Amino acid sequence: MNAPQPPRGIPTWTPLQSASVSHVRACAARRIASFGYDEIHLPILESGDLFERTIGAATDIVEKEMYAFTDRNDARVCLRPEGTA
Repeated sequence: MNAPQPPRGIPTWTPLQSASVSHVRACAARRIASFGYDEIHLPILESGDLFERTIGAATDIVEKEMYAFTDRNDARVCLRPEGTA
């Protein structure tokens, strides 16, 4: 039986790789905290209108990189295309 393949561009980490990433994140968090900064978590889902208003409806991000759909309440939501948008 073949193992399921992740979507293109989405890495799959083994338990050993996950442990390494967790270690690096913990070290970085300690170092960052030593300068008085705290960690933030950006939401994964956002209103689709937010990106179209701020970066424009005719940009590559909105047209090619953004996955948008309608939720149960008929609101247009999307996966955050990038952390800087």
